[in-house]
Amino acid sequence: MDRTLSTSFLAALPDAERAAVGQRVRDLIAGTPALSGPVATFPYRTAMHRALRLS
Repeated sequence: MDRTLSTSFLAALPDAERAAVGQRVRDLIAGTPALSGPVATFPYRTAMHRALRLS
């Protein structure tokens, strides 16, 4: 849960909204048997872009 709520677009939410998102994630986990273990994994991809100034 901590990792999910620490992503930048969620961490930037006001406390009440972040708490509501956290509850929705907990509800999703509780209602999804495949996520009911002690650890739930989700795919996460990081993209990196590099730009060079030509002049």
